[in-house]
Amino acid sequence: MNAMSMEELEVFLRDSRIEIFNGPDPAGVLPPSLPPRGLSRVQGAAYVGVSPTLFDLMVSDGRMPKPKRANNRTIWDRLELDEAFAALPSEADANPWDEAVA
Repeated sequence: MNAMSMEELEVFLRDSRIEIFNGPDPAGVLPPSLPPRGLSRVQGAAYVGVSPTLFDLMVSDGRMPKPKRANNRTIWDRLELDEAFAALPSEADANPWDEAVA
């Protein structure tokens, strides 16, 4: 297996990121400035900055929303992901007693 140069790796990661966030748009219907409303599991995970495995856990424990169904497609609403992400606790919300007890 050949090692990639740093430049090749950067191009690969950039192109992969475009695919993750923009999703497949074979018809070229959406302009690049218009993100899709519905996201796949992998896209939803990338959108909130976690792995698909952690995203699954967050959906199951209610930190992220349940998906919608369109025939056999499972789709997460980007706006619902925004709301759920905004509701996640931040470092500023940390309980000072957590550190005192630890």
